[in-house]
Amino acid sequence: MKVNIVARPDHSLKMYSDIMELLDKNEELNLFTFYALRQGSLLNRLFPKLKVAPETSFTLDFYTIVTRLANKVLRKVGANVRENESFMFELLAPKRTIQSCEVLHYWPFYCADMIKRIKKEKDLATVAEFYEAEPSYVNELYATEYERYGLSFNRPINMMIDQNMAFSFEDNFIVASEFTRRSYAIKYPEKKYYVCKYGPAGYLLDDNAFREISKRRSASVNNIVYVGQVCLEKGVHYLLDAVKGLNVDLHLIGPIREGQETVFNKLLARTDNVKWHGAMRHTEVLNKLSEYDAFCLPSLADNYSLAVVEALSKGMPVIVTANCGNADDVQNFNLGMVTKVKDAASIRECIIKLKTTFDYVDFESGLRSFFSETNRNAYPQSVLNVYRELSRKSK
Repeated sequence: MKVNIVARPDHSLKMYSDIMELLDKNEELNLFTFYALRQGSLLNRLFPKLKVAPETSFTLDFYTIVTRLANKVLRKVGANVRENESFMFELLAPKRTIQSCEVLHYWPFYCADMIKRIKKEKDLATVAEFYEAEPSYVNELYATEYERYGLSFNRPINMMIDQNMAFSFEDNFIVASEFTRRSYAIKYPEKKYYVCKYGPAGYLLDDNAFREISKRRSASVNNIVYVGQVCLEKGVHYLLDAVKGLNVDLHLIGPIREGQETVFNKLLARTDNVKWHGAMRHTEVLNKLSEYDAFCLPSLADNYSLAVVEALSKGMPVIVTANCGNADDVQNFNLGMVTKVKDAASIRECIIKLKTTFDYVDFESGLRSFFSETNRNAYPQSVLNVYRELSRKSK
C-alpha cells in the first residue's frame, strides 16, 4: 500500500510522524507539504525560524520562501493570502509524483482544485479531511445569536475559500467527531464519513492530576473556569445566565471578541459571581488551571477543543455542549457532563450534578483510559485504518 498526504504543515506533521511508527513493512507513506522548509535543508539552515517539516517529507522550499515574501505584500493590501498559497502550490507542486499512489489524503481548504484535476486524470482512491464543522451550518448558528443581540454578522467562517467544493467530486471524508460528521451529513448525506477522533492530541496527564482530583473529591465544586475568547460563538452568554444565583464562582480567562464588548460588558455588569480575568499567556493559563474545580465550554460549534484536553490533563472534570467534538470522549470516558446547545438551564443542571452527584472514582478511571498509550494513538491508527480500507477497495 502506498499513500501520499498533501497538507499544510499544521497538525499533519505530527499525524505523519505518528502513522510512520504504525506502518507495516509493505506500507509506504509520503508527506507533500508546503509553507515549510525541509529539516536539514540549506534554506532551513539559512532561515531557522521558519516552520520545519520532517526531512523525509517532500517540500517546496523555493515555493515557501517566494510565497511568504508575497504574502507580506498581500497582507498590507488586504488580499486573500490563502488563495495565493493555494495558487502557488498548484502551480509548482509535482502533480505526477503526488498522484503516484493508491490512496491520496488531502485537506480541501488548501488544494481542492488540484485534487479535482488529478482525479480527472487518474482513477485513484482519495479521502478529504476537514478540521472544522460544515461552514453554512455553523454560520447559521452564529448569525442567530448576533441577531438576538442586535449585531451585524459580517465575519462568516471559511467563506474566503470554498472548501465545500470537494463535495462535488469527493466521496470519502475524515472528520474528528460525531458532531462534525452530523454537520456535514445534513447537507451531504450520501457521502462516506470516517470519524477519527484526536484523543489526547499529544497531551499527557499531569503528574499532579490525581492529587488534584483527591482535593476536588473532598470539596464541592465552587470555582468554574472558562478559557477562550469571551464571545457569542463560544456560548459564554448562556454560561453567564446559567450561573446566576448558583453557589459557584465563574472565572472567564480570555479577551472579549472585538465588536462584542458592549454585549458582554452589560452581561458582566449584571453578575455578582463572575470574574473576567482578560487575556493571559498560554503558560500562565496552564499554571492557573489547578486553582479551579471544573471547566466549562458552552460552545455553539467546536470541531475539537484543545482547551478541554488541557483541563482534563490537570485532572479537572469538564462540561461541554453536544456541539463540541470532545463530547464523544466526555461521555465515553466519564470525563464530565454534556449539555444541550444554547441552553442555560441545561448547563445549570450539569453544574449542579457536578456539585452533588458526580462520581470521581469513574472520572479517575476514565482519565487513565483517555490518556493511555492506546488512546494516544487513536487518531493516527484510525487514519491508517482508513487508508487500508480504501486501498483494499481500490484493488
